[in-house]
Amino acid sequence: MLADRAVAIASRLAGNINLKRQVSEYLQELLKVAIDFESVGHRVKIYATSAPPNGSETLFANEGSGANQLPFILLPIALAPTNETILLSEPEVHLHPKAQSELTALLLRAAEKQNLQLFIETHSEHVLHKLLHAVAKGELARDDLAIYYFEPPEEGVAKVNCLEIDERGGVKGGLPGFYDQSLTELSDYLDALKKT
Repeated sequence: MLADRAVAIASRLAGNINLKRQVSEYLQELLKVAIDFESVGHRVKIYATSAPPNGSETLFANEGSGANQLPFILLPIALAPTNETILLSEPEVHLHPKAQSELTALLLRAAEKQNLQLFIETHSEHVLHKLLHAVAKGELARDDLAIYYFEPPEEGVAKVNCLEIDERGGVKGGLPGFYDQSLTELSDYLDALKKT
């Protein structure tokens, strides 16, 4: 299925210069690489080209698994008509934490520019933090963000909570389950340092 999706994306981008430019601009913003194509028989090779002065070129497949997933996210955004709703499942997968934040910021800008509604399913603290930070900075209206937290099922039924967000991007009662592991590890690390 992934191979079919890759062929569909390559064909779609190779056949539409404006779409290629839009996705390439998104990728330059996130990864500092543009994309280009070469037709080889019935196949299309996708290249990543770094910004000048280097300007080196390599197969896009060599950019890493996080980067390789981005066209599957960015193409639907670029194709979406105004007032569309887009569902994204874990767009942060295989991305460095900084890239997760940058992707979230790009999604927010695209949503505003194209008047899109995004439903983002995530396990990423970085994605959530960027969304809450956008509320705090006034880049995203508090009423334009809803965070639903799904608790593990009890007797086969999951409990869903809509978390309350304040004007400063805070979540009433905190983000359940988020940051806990990081705090535990930091605390354990500090305790280990005390012993040495």
